[in-house]
Amino acid sequence: MIVSERKPSNSFSNNLIVPLLLIIALVVCLPLVFQQEFMVEGYSTPTPNTDILAVNNPCNWWWGCKTNKYDFIILNASSRWELPDPMVIKAMIALESGFNKTARAWNNWCGSYDEGLMQVNPTCNGLNATLLFKATYNINHGSYFWGENYFTLLNKWGKGCSLKYLVMGALEMYNLGSGGAGSTCGSFPKGTQYADAVINDYYFPFCNDSNYKGRF
Repeated sequence: MIVSERKPSNSFSNNLIVPLLLIIALVVCLPLVFQQEFMVEGYSTPTPNTDILAVNNPCNWWWGCKTNKYDFIILNASSRWELPDPMVIKAMIALESGFNKTARAWNNWCGSYDEGLMQVNPTCNGLNATLLFKATYNINHGSYFWGENYFTLLNKWGKGCSLKYLVMGALEMYNLGSGGAGSTCGSFPKGTQYADAVINDYYFPFCNDSNYKGRF
C-alpha cells in the first residue's frame, strides 16, 4: 500500500493573505479618500500665511461678524485660478449672499436655485447642489467661473484695456452671462449696475476698512 506524502496545510498562509490585502487596500485607498474630501473642504494649494483681506471692523457690517470668515479660502482660490484681485471675490460674496453659505435664490433661467456664498447654480454649471453649501467648494467654483470671464475678456479686449474695465466686464458676465460685456474694451450693453454695486458698495469700503491696497 502506497501512502501519499501529506502536503503542508495552506490555511495559515491563506488566513494571512486576506488581512494583508486589506491593509494594502487601505494604504492605497485612504489617501485618495482623504484627498477627495480635502479638495471639497480643504485647500488645494498651500494655505496663505497672512490674511491680507481682513477688515479691521468685521462686526460693523449688516451680516454680523462673518466678514473675514472665508478670507483664506478666497485667497487660496484666487491664487489657484491666478485672479487679479482677491478682494473682488470677497466683495462679490458680500453682495451675493452676505457671507451666508446656505443662501438660496431662485434662478428662472436655470430652473433651480443659485446656492451658497457666491450663488452658483448647480444645474447650469453641472455641479453638486449639496456641496455648493460648503464654503471651499462654492468659492473655488465661483472664483473659477469669474476668472474664466476675466481671462476671456483679457483675450478679447486686450492687455491695453484697464484692469477696472476688465473686472467690471467679468462681473457683468458673472451676473448676466456672455451678453454682459461687449466686443470692445469698456463696452457694457446691459449697463454696469451689478459691477457698480460690487465695487462701490463693498470692494472700496473693504479696502478702506483694511490695510489692503486696491488694485484698480
